[in-house]
Amino acid sequence: MSDATLEEPTDGQKSVNAAVEVPPELAAEGFVDVTPLKDCGVLKLIRQVGYDTDCPVVDDNISVQYVATLAEGGIQYDSSQERGKPFKFRLGKGLSHLRSV
Repeated sequence: MSDATLEEPTDGQKSVNAAVEVPPELAAEGFVDVTPLKDCGVLKLIRQVGYDTDCPVVDDNISVQYVATLAEGGIQYDSSQERGKPFKFRLGKGLSHLRSV
């Protein structure tokens, strides 16, 4: 446990709990904020919608491709596409099995 405390934001800093709007250029492309606090920590863009029997349900094995970029500056820091290996997980089981790389 750390003894660190959160400091009040100074001018120019965002509050930790402040809602942040999806940048207009990303919203126009269809990106949506999927974080509980609506802080733009994770944005999602659905490129292909599944219908009827194509929609996954809890316990289905899911395979997705992703490109991870920083919100500020758009610098890419990870991509399953570049590795040529999709991210696979079981839906509804959480991501506790992930490890830091």
